[in-house]
Amino acid sequence: DQIDLALEYGQGAVRREPENPAAFLFLSNVWTLKGRFNEALAVLEQSSPVVKSSYPVALERARLIHKVHGMKRALEALEKLVKDHPEEPGLLGYLANIQAECGEAKLAERYGFKALRLNPNQPELALMLGRLQRKSSQLDQAVYLLSETIRLAPDCLEAYLELASVFHERREYSQALEIYRQAMQIAPNDHQAFYQSGLILRDSKDYAGAEAMLRRAANIAPDNLTIRRQLVAVIALN
Repeated sequence: DQIDLALEYGQGAVRREPENPAAFLFLSNVWTLKGRFNEALAVLEQSSPVVKSSYPVALERARLIHKVHGMKRALEALEKLVKDHPEEPGLLGYLANIQAECGEAKLAERYGFKALRLNPNQPELALMLGRLQRKSSQLDQAVYLLSETIRLAPDCLEAYLELASVFHERREYSQALEIYRQAMQIAPNDHQAFYQSGLILRDSKDYAGAEAMLRRAANIAPDNLTIRRQLVAVIALN
């Protein structure tokens, strides 16, 4: 944690070895640790063509462009990088996530699925693709991708909530309740699974069960007015 000393050594390293990509990447990373993203990017921008052509340096440069200049500029850098490195799953996955954030769903799916074929062990990417499939009403594919996310990252609450929502949309209420039950086990202090379960039970006319779930949700999130309104309504029905 001696960041200033590391910075001094990093600056010395790039002076001594101006063609060494690892030295520039190290110095850039130290600036990033200090929260100085402009300086971190400047280190890479000012390096030689040999250093810039290194894949790790080019990928870090794209990440820093994202932080400093936003998604649109990062997208340009990543698309150029993919032309030189079309089989790098980490790069393809990162590009797919940026495209999804920019609203380019079809391109995000194209690059995301290619990245998963090259490296299936990417739960965050599987989650993102599962969400895209849900939005485009490809619910069977969404179930597969979100189930894979849970298999790879069994503590990922978002995957459970998304998967349960897909089952809810397909009117497979027992499956949705089961997934919400699993979500409650991994995140007992998060209100969302309790709340959504309460809504399903209410719609199924199990008002006692709905009240119990909504009370749990209200206890976890006492300031959430939406939960309290639903609870009051279910108490009246019950």
